Amino acid sequence: MISELNKTDFEIFDRGKNKINNLNSWLKYGQKDVLVFLSGKTSISESWENPYETYNANTNALHVALEYCSIYKVKLIFFSSFIYKINEFGVYKENDEIKPYNPYALSKISSENLIKFYVSNFNLDAVILRPFNIYGPGQKKSFLISQIFNQLLKGNTIHLKSVEPIRDYIFVKDIIKAIILIINKPFNGLKIYNLSTGIGTSVSELVELISKTTKKKLFIKLSGENDKIKINKAVGDNSSFKKDYAWEPTYSLKKGIEVCKDYYLKKWI
Repeated sequence: MISELNKTDFEIFDRGKNKINNLNSWLKYGQKDVLVFLSGKTSISESWENPYETYNANTNALHVALEYCSIYKVKLIFFSSFIYKINEFGVYKENDEIKPYNPYALSKISSENLIKFYVSNFNLDAVILRPFNIYGPGQKKSFLISQIFNQLLKGNTIHLKSVEPIRDYIFVKDIIKAIILIINKPFNGLKIYNLSTGIGTSVSELVELISKTTKKKLFIKLSGENDKIKINKAVGDNSSFKKDYAWEPTYSLKKGIEVCKDYYLKKWI
């Protein structure tokens, strides 16, 4: 997502030169209109291996950024995640009950609570976004769609844990579009929104779509590994954000996979 933001008028926090957990690193940026906080660790499996490091990289880093926002009165757009308690329907609204099933989700819930505290006590203005499965060219190999493309570069066999889970895949450019809309419309207090398409796709359907798009016959080999908590279906209700910002996702999964194919095709040549 950073590569996409680099194409727009954003100043990126340089983690190569600055320590994100150091307030002085933030203060030298001075007065800004909005901070889009994307930083942090995103791997659920890694969060189980080192929960403290996940919390430190996500929640503690945010806490320092909140101090910066409070001092300079900077508005915040924070990227959270799927933090909902699993329900029988598999469709989730912003006011649904939340529950941390892993250390990564715990770090996001803790971060949201920190933001709520600063909004209530330090006059911070913030928007919390809960994106569902973001995908796009160049994404880390730990994410499913990138993982599949990287595997098919090597052959026709795709190794997966399961083909059953249904997820809501949203293309990165639709996320960027949402950020721009929020920045261009004044906001006050606290708002929380899902960012999603509202459409669920199973892993098997996803592999079939990638196979058709690339014209490459793919064979699935299941590893038999199971996550600690099984989420059969996770689809986001995006009606609140659509209503407040007249936003619609413009990339269908088919269109987004076409873009990904063109990106990875360069590696085939």
